[in-house]
Amino acid sequence: MAVSWRSWLANEGVKHLCLLIWLSLNVLLFWKTFLLYNQGPEYHYLHQMLGCPTETKATFGVHLKVVGDWTERFRDLLLPPSSQDSEILPFIQSRSYPKLYIDGPFGSPFEESLNYEVSLCVAGGIGVTPFASILNTLFWHENRPDYVNIQLYLSQTDGIQKIIGEKYHALNSRLYIGRPRWKLLFDEIAKCNRGKTVGVFCCGPNSISKTLHKLSNQNNSYGTRFEYNKESFS
Repeated sequence: MAVSWRSWLANEGVKHLCLLIWLSLNVLLFWKTFLLYNQGPEYHYLHQMLGCPTETKATFGVHLKVVGDWTERFRDLLLPPSSQDSEILPFIQSRSYPKLYIDGPFGSPFEESLNYEVSLCVAGGIGVTPFASILNTLFWHENRPDYVNIQLYLSQTDGIQKIIGEKYHALNSRLYIGRPRWKLLFDEIAKCNRGKTVGVFCCGPNSISKTLHKLSNQNNSYGTRFEYNKESFS
């Protein structure tokens, strides 16, 4: 295992630490895991984090926000005092590091999305994180614009100019203002996939989850079956 890191100050002045861990893992797509660090007899769960390794990329990163005593201690264990204000630190330094233990992998409901011919994946806010790894893999492996249909909805327009600026002009055609019309969406999917089983995956607020669960259990005139799967991320 090799460790490198990057630290910086956010706009509000709170220091963040990005810890990158290189592991030899025989894993596919997406795994949810936990990280422990050990210094003497102490063990701490750092965070319920997300690793996004693939067949060609066996690495993942941990973003640690330094806001308390034990996170400050963990930062001090990794960063030499003279280097804590540096943006990028050397990849290898001649010093001893605490042992890092990776506990997992643990399965995720979203893994089942590849077992369906058609999958509807709905994410709200940070809930998009569990989907990122598989979407990235499908994007590079399939290279078919018609294979993955991504629609982005903004329920609030604050800061929209930053999103649709020149840097993200490719998002303009996928961006919608308002909320999805779920019933119409389910009817359209059912009509286009008559007699098939569609996997529905949701990671977001409870209100969205309940709506999708209810619609998945409703009958339709096209013989399409919707199977609901609840994903969670915290």
